[in-house]
Amino acid sequence: MSGVIDEKGRQWEKCSGCGEWVLIEDLGYLRPNAKHRHGLDLCVSCVDLAIRCRSIQFREVAPAQSWKPVRV
Repeated sequence: MSGVIDEKGRQWEKCSGCGEWVLIEDLGYLRPNAKHRHGLDLCVSCVDLAIRCRSIQFREVAPAQSWKPVRV
């Protein structure tokens, strides 16, 4: 990771999906697979979209610390 630290000491990283700057504690991690040998750091929006499009399954993702379960 090669993010930035802001004036409040918070670490920001780019989402590997959409490229948005996201607090590190808000990034999930897509575990390594055949397509992504080193895995991907993804925001909740990118993970949600990928799951809905069936390109990944939730079990392939290590959720971010800040993500909360939601009943649907």
